[in-house]
Amino acid sequence: MKRRTLVNLLADHADLLNRRDTDDLDVAAWLADYGPVQSMSSLLTLLQLAQAVKRALVPVEPSPLFQAELETRLVRGEGEATRKRPFSREVWLGAAAAGLIGILLFVLRRMRFVSNRSQPAATAV
Repeated sequence: MKRRTLVNLLADHADLLNRRDTDDLDVAAWLADYGPVQSMSSLLTLLQLAQAVKRALVPVEPSPLFQAELETRLVRGEGEATRKRPFSREVWLGAAAAGLIGILLFVLRRMRFVSNRSQPAATAV
């Protein structure tokens, strides 16, 4: 099947699902009416899955109370963008202390390494 034909087939099926109640739609018969198709079994499975998803997705209308509360929160600016900083002062101080300790340990280890290198090796007699 050419790519364009496959795209058209999938678009036609999506339109069909959006236009009507698909509980009584026989996807295999619809696909057979569409014409010869390569990979018929894979395509049939895909279209049946799309039909099952369409049946499972039920439109939901939010309640007027929810809409009013949402509008109030949005007008006040109580959304995701107004949250506090993700880390408190204590977290930053702890991170800084851990960093300083790490640097101190690195410097001490380096000093020990340098002092061990500068000592002459004991010669065997």
